[in-house]
Amino acid sequence: MGSIYSRWPFLIYLQPENFMKLLGLLTVSLYANAALFAQSWNLTDSLVYDSIFCTADTSQSYALFRPPDQTHTIPVIYILDPMARGRQGIEVFRKAADKYGFLLACSNNARNGSWEHVFMAAEAMMQDVNQRFNIDTSRQYIAGFSGGSRAAMSIAVLTDGSIRGVIGCGAGKPPVINYQPDAQSDFYYLGLVGHHDMNFREHQLLADELSDMGLENSLYIFAGKHQWPTSDVIELALIELQVLHHHRPKNSWLRHYVKLVQLYGESWGDIFPQLCISALNRVMTRIPVVASTLSDYKIHFAEQKGLRKIMALNRKIAQAEDEEISVILSMFRQIKSGRVDFEAWKAKILSLHELSSASKAEQWRFFSYRMVNLIWARAAESAFREEKATNFDLAHIYTNIWRYADANSPKPYWYQAKLYALQGKSEHALRFLELAYDHGMQFRQSLGDHAFDSLRLMPRFKLLHDKLIH
Repeated sequence: MGSIYSRWPFLIYLQPENFMKLLGLLTVSLYANAALFAQSWNLTDSLVYDSIFCTADTSQSYALFRPPDQTHTIPVIYILDPMARGRQGIEVFRKAADKYGFLLACSNNARNGSWEHVFMAAEAMMQDVNQRFNIDTSRQYIAGFSGGSRAAMSIAVLTDGSIRGVIGCGAGKPPVINYQPDAQSDFYYLGLVGHHDMNFREHQLLADELSDMGLENSLYIFAGKHQWPTSDVIELALIELQVLHHHRPKNSWLRHYVKLVQLYGESWGDIFPQLCISALNRVMTRIPVVASTLSDYKIHFAEQKGLRKIMALNRKIAQAEDEEISVILSMFRQIKSGRVDFEAWKAKILSLHELSSASKAEQWRFFSYRMVNLIWARAAESAFREEKATNFDLAHIYTNIWRYADANSPKPYWYQAKLYALQGKSEHALRFLELAYDHGMQFRQSLGDHAFDSLRLMPRFKLLHDKLIH
């Protein structure tokens, strides 16, 4: 234990018994500065619009949140949702944006697909926002989830400094090399990832890569799957964006978080535990710790019997995850080459479930959840691609694997029904729609896809329709 503290002396402050001392010292700073830095916003004055049509191109639109106070230049966050759900992207950020005075704009057109389509939609939205509002050009940020996260980083790279920060959730770098950051890139990156997200390891590796480049970055780990995070996690990201705007720390995590307290002390009681976790992630290769209170954090330390054991476990899981991802991707490549072994897929998924059930350490359970989620997400994505290319045999193979990995969800059964309906195989389509109902399909809108038009007059389809909720 002595060796690790001799190497990094400041870690002594992160021992559980010293946390409360540090808390007391910083709380004094908090209340001394809270009155000076606290901002008050009137929620009732805020405005949200589902569709603002771009003046220069009315085929492009975006959802908008306008903060109540517009007497000065406004910081803005442009948002990219992978399914172009403008209002949903706004709602994720709205509470924190309202509190800290950010304008939000989320494209209704930019979705997973061609880069050209995404870039056109983002450019139209960004230009229109700057024409309509008095934007603080030194505080323009971009955020995205999943494919939208990759697009957000791409835009930050291609705009060459006009985007000051990226909030990337659930995915990291774009696959195109020219869209990836390098040591000359000038923006900071805040990664947000759920502890069950199949792209969790990608976020960890990206954080290390950006640090090696000298790019300021943080990684927030929250309890969740592949999803937008909750508003409290978004608030932490927005707080850090503002601190980084005022203060660009160089290798001093403690000074960085003291500055957070000075600027946003009013939120101290809520944000301190997560800030401690973020600080630890910075200095200890981003340990996957999920905690909501300081007591949870201290319990975590007690369970793991010290810092050294946490670090060793983290390295072991990271190595196992890299190896497992390699095996899974190799199995997917075999499908493309015409070889598929369904029994091997079932055995792989079963072994991951058994690891989850047998593991005493929660980190191993999180690991197994991520690998199963990787399998079904990659299988579903591949099935969609093959359906679009009318390669129905391959689409069925991928959907079968999706079902094995996500057996309790109605979605793969519904999608298999859609494939059969598109092929004109009515009996198979009806059987899988009934299986989707048995696995939790509840709403009639699930039957609205045009692929099912040929089934609508059939008695079994009508009976299923009547069972579902409006």
